[in-house]
Amino acid sequence: ERVSIALQHEILNVLQNPPFDGYQIPRLSSFCGTFIQHSGWRPDYTLRLAQKRLAGFTDHFLHAHMTVQGRKADLRQDIIHYSYRDLHDVLDKLDRYSSGNAKDMLSKQTPAKGLSHALGHGFWAFFRTFILRAGFLDGSAGLMLAIYNAQCTYYKYLKYRELLSKRSIPH
Repeated sequence: ERVSIALQHEILNVLQNPPFDGYQIPRLSSFCGTFIQHSGWRPDYTLRLAQKRLAGFTDHFLHAHMTVQGRKADLRQDIIHYSYRDLHDVLDKLDRYSSGNAKDMLSKQTPAKGLSHALGHGFWAFFRTFILRAGFLDGSAGLMLAIYNAQCTYYKYLKYRELLSKRSIPH
């Protein structure tokens, strides 16, 4: 993530007399060199600024995020997020994120379902990203992102089933 000059000024201004305990910043994220404006990625507010004594983090295996006990406000200027630099990065994160999400499912003791469930969730992830969240407006990058979301979701469920089966095998 990169702090733009405009965001830097906004942060410095708000820190002079902070009326809130935490601030969410909109992210402008890049997918293989294209900044995504739709696909459910925009404005993607994320908590990045908080009073230390009130801040904490979730216990997710993957994508733990900051929390704040108190009042939050949204800043207006973007933080620049280089999410996926190239196709190699996409494929690497597909494997890591689907595995991490499967581990999060295991810790939540999510009920296991069959292969059709994994396929259905994968299809729904594509449809939600490309159609409902207007990923088609992001052009070829939006299509790639929708396919990525479908694959990551599909593999997450398959890897979760694999983790469950490994737990039930006596060692």
